[in-house]
Amino acid sequence: MRYFNIENNKITYDKIAPMYAEQYSNDFSDSVYIDYFLKNVKGKEILDAGCGPGQFSAYMASFDKHVLGVDNSEKMIEICLLYTSDAADDKARV
Repeated sequence: MRYFNIENNKITYDKIAPMYAEQYSNDFSDSVYIDYFLKNVKGKEILDAGCGPGQFSAYMASFDKHVLGVDNSEKMIEICLLYTSDAADDKARV
């Protein structure tokens, strides 16, 4: 049985972060699920674990939510910081 290796995950996503962000940062095909979640979440604070390039962190912040995006990949966080820098009056934090 193979187990998830978090260090290998980090190394991989650090390597592919720019390409991943280019391909997926404007992909909102999952927004229907995010919309459902936002309608049912109580409160204003959301943790976006595995935020990647941050498109959904910024999207959720646009609905007056305070979003904290975290990711294992430092390169993804760098990209996310750029992507969310103007997000809904600084409601998205990384």
